[in-house]
Amino acid sequence: MTDVVGFDFDQINAVLDLEVRAGGFDRNVADPVAVSVDKAKAIGAGIGDALTIDFSNDSHVDATIVGLFHDQSVVTQDYLLDSSVLTDAGVIPTAEWLGVSIAAGASAADVDALVAGLSDQFPYASVDTATEFRQRLVGKLDKVLTMVNVLVALAVIIAVGRDITPRPTRAGGRIAWPVSSGRHGAMSAHRYSAVVFDFGGVLISPITDRITEVAQRHGVSMEELLHVLMGPPDVSTDDHPWHRAERGEIAVEGFQELVQPWAAEAGITLSGDEFDIILDGVFRVHDDVVERIVALRSEGITTALLTNSFKEFRDHIEKHVDFKIFDLVIDSSAVGCRKPEPEIYELTTARLGIAPDRILYLDDFLANVTGARAAGWDAIHVTGPEQALAALDLALDAPQ
Repeated sequence: MTDVVGFDFDQINAVLDLEVRAGGFDRNVADPVAVSVDKAKAIGAGIGDALTIDFSNDSHVDATIVGLFHDQSVVTQDYLLDSSVLTDAGVIPTAEWLGVSIAAGASAADVDALVAGLSDQFPYASVDTATEFRQRLVGKLDKVLTMVNVLVALAVIIAVGRDITPRPTRAGGRIAWPVSSGRHGAMSAHRYSAVVFDFGGVLISPITDRITEVAQRHGVSMEELLHVLMGPPDVSTDDHPWHRAERGEIAVEGFQELVQPWAAEAGITLSGDEFDIILDGVFRVHDDVVERIVALRSEGITTALLTNSFKEFRDHIEKHVDFKIFDLVIDSSAVGCRKPEPEIYELTTARLGIAPDRILYLDDFLANVTGARAAGWDAIHVTGPEQALAALDLALDAPQ
């Protein structure tokens, strides 16, 4: 889930100005969580209901809903966890943003030293003074964070979005997460008319697994080697051979020589067998995901495959996954455009004949998820098969 963040509930009111409709940020109960009014309505939950939080480290916390908030002009997430939930789950928080208020009369040198020190301590966090924050957000938001007079170290936004998945539990004698009636075979029972799947990383193990193996041999990060072998993941280029082959412009043969300029720029000396390894056609099929796709069709939902692939590999991958489970298959190498180019989402929407807001998409590359959302689809960033299925069920069970 990407709609979850953690705060210290003791300090949240000093940091955020949220319109609380019911309850509050109460820490007198174990593992409290606040939920947006819209999300609470969607899942049929209320104050006092339980919500089980599944973490990627396989821990589980039964949180209690203590507050419902409405205004999301500053915070766009639907679930706000107290930091104690993370502690109980054994999750190490990572600061994503820090706000500081500078005392009157502080010298510029002192301010610079403070910000530099925080940046060193929290290398992945952005640091704003109150003045900088207000200047940056002026005209963009209806409400601005109120800064306290000290470093809000305990009230920083915590980046745990990929680590947790809320799921329903029974509380107060009822199911907090409603089970849709008449689900099977009735499209009207779902918010979505079509579910579109990526191939690599969703139906099968991700190619990044193989790139990681090769990267370790070279003593570089997976991200560095991916950029060399597959091109930048966040944009679609005109000249990188991987991108060109995925559009069907060139053959896969010759990749090793064609990527040499990218390798040289990155300071990586290739061994000559990198593509032999990552394109050896060995992968694990996520059978649970495939079975879920078959079930979706039986429930009256249109299923589609949207994949960046090569012409040479189509026959091989179809030996492992029967493409007949899909109502529509969009292969980048066959249509001449690739994710995250807008054209491929527009083409898929047109061929589905379904309104964009009725389409749900699953992909393991964030740029492709972002591209889908820009096309008007809803999208799930996949980090593993279990998380994908849980998020899919969560989305499908939400009332229209």
